[in-house]
Amino acid sequence: MLIIFAYHNFCLKYNGLDTNLYVSINNLEKQLKFLLKKFSRNFEFLKDITDEKILDSNVYIAITVDDGCDNFNLGYKIFLKRNIPVTLFVSKNKIGKKIYEKDLKKSIKYLNKKDLLHFEKNIVDIQNHGYDHLVIKDNYENNFLKSKTFLEKIFEKDINIFCYPYGYYEEKMFNILRDKKYKYACTTDTGINYKNFKKFRLKRIPISSYDDGVEISNKIKFYEKDFINKSKKQ
Repeated sequence: MLIIFAYHNFCLKYNGLDTNLYVSINNLEKQLKFLLKKFSRNFEFLKDITDEKILDSNVYIAITVDDGCDNFNLGYKIFLKRNIPVTLFVSKNKIGKKIYEKDLKKSIKYLNKKDLLHFEKNIVDIQNHGYDHLVIKDNYENNFLKSKTFLEKIFEKDINIFCYPYGYYEEKMFNILRDKKYKYACTTDTGINYKNFKKFRLKRIPISSYDDGVEISNKIKFYEKDFINKSKKQ
C-alpha cells in the first residue's frame, strides 16, 4: 500500500490569513514526528516505488511538495533533520521567477537553479510539474516532453514522475505519459493507493496548516475505510 502526503507551502508561523496550504515549521515538525512514530522508516521517493510495493500489504509512505516555492527551504531543514525523503515537483518556466499568483493573492518567489542543485540528493528528488503550471488541456509536447528534457539536463537524472498542475487530467494523457517514459503521475484526487491503483492517477492525502497527528490519523483511517467499502461493492 502506498500513502502519499501532499504539501505545498511552508512558513515560520501560520498567520491565519494565507491559504491553509501553508504549514508552519513548528507544525511540520510535529506532523513528521507523528508520521515517523507511526510508520517507522517506511519512507520512499516516488521514483523508488514499484507496482509490487503498492500492491504489498505493507505500508509505504511518500512525501510530496508541489510547486517549488522558495519557502520550501524552510521545510527542507526539517526534512533534512529527520532524514525524510521528499519528492519536489517543479515547473520549468517558474524556476527562479517571482510571480503574482491569483489563487494565493500574493507574489510568490520560486526556487532557482542554484537552490535546487543545493539540496541533498538523498533528501530531495526533483520531478516534473509541467511547463508553466497551467491547467493542461493541450500543449502536451511542452508539458510532458520539453519540460522533462529540460529538467533532465539540469539535474542529470531521469525525470519519470509527473504531477498534474491544479490536479487537472484527462484519460487521453495517460498514453502520452507512458510514451514519454513516465512511471507514475500524481493527482489531487484524495485517497490511498493499493489494489486497483492507476499508474497515472495516483491519489494523495493533502496536509494542511492545522493538521496534527490526530487529524492525519483520521484522514488515513477514513480513506482506508472508504477503500475497503468500495472493494466490497466490486
